[in-house]
Amino acid sequence: MKLKSKISKDKNGKTISIEEFVYNDQGKIIRHDYKDKNGNRNFYKAFEYDLKGNCIRTFEYSDNDELQVSFEYSYDNNNNQIKAIERTPEGLIWDWTEIVIEPNRNLKVWLAKDENGNIIHKTIENLLDGSQQRFNRRL
Repeated sequence: MKLKSKISKDKNGKTISIEEFVYNDQGKIIRHDYKDKNGNRNFYKAFEYDLKGNCIRTFEYSDNDELQVSFEYSYDNNNNQIKAIERTPEGLIWDWTEIVIEPNRNLKVWLAKDENGNIIHKTIENLLDGSQQRFNRRL
């Protein structure tokens, strides 16, 4: 494992915050600590990866190690992220997003879903020019 630190300073050179990163043997971040200017931990994130090196779960904890939120990620066979689910500390779904890539049409479709998997809205992104169009009604 490897540890790296990043110190953020204001224009006068005073430390404002400190971030620490712990990496596994594959060079992936497995923990990210956020600290105040005195080095006291505010909160931290932990990361899990699949065998292909894709981040499949993140967990955010308070300074006293209480789970605040977690995220689950899924990928297609080309390692493109196709799903993200945000969960409350109790394990309930707070946010659910699925991503559909349509390469033949140069489109990426983002589907926002409720806790039951019903589509709330969708956003269509043109992969050629980056423009987006959002549809806000339930589908």
